[in-house]
Amino acid sequence: MIGDSILTVDDTSDISINGRHFKGNRGLWEILNRKNVTRGVVTADDLKRYKTILQLTNAHLQRYKPGGNVQTSRGPKFREVISKLFPQTRRPRGVELSLSRQWERYLLSVIDVFSKYLHVVTLKPKTGPSVTAAFQSVLKDRR
Repeated sequence: MIGDSILTVDDTSDISINGRHFKGNRGLWEILNRKNVTRGVVTADDLKRYKTILQLTNAHLQRYKPGGNVQTSRGPKFREVISKLFPQTRRPRGVELSLSRQWERYLLSVIDVFSKYLHVVTLKPKTGPSVTAAFQSVLKDRR
């Protein structure tokens, strides 16, 4: 098995997955079987075939769910191969903020270093008096 699919290998080391056939060579087998991939053995064509295999089997996704997030790892295979095949943009974690009015374009964010509490205040203009007033409201809040 690879991901959510059954992998079969014929007597010439070719691979079949979900009705698709892939020519088995040293580079492809290097990527499929090793945690530390020897890059000198792997060609660009091997990387393309490996990416196709991962997409067919969902092997690179969390819980092998189609449309899911890429399963990340600190391992060398993920850092050197998989992360380059499936580049990710980092999404900030936490609460998604939307401004209540179009003209409130700026946010003042203050983090209390002791409690780790995040204070966020919307600002209309980015002027000294408005920032001062917003900061004073944070100090009055005292959570």
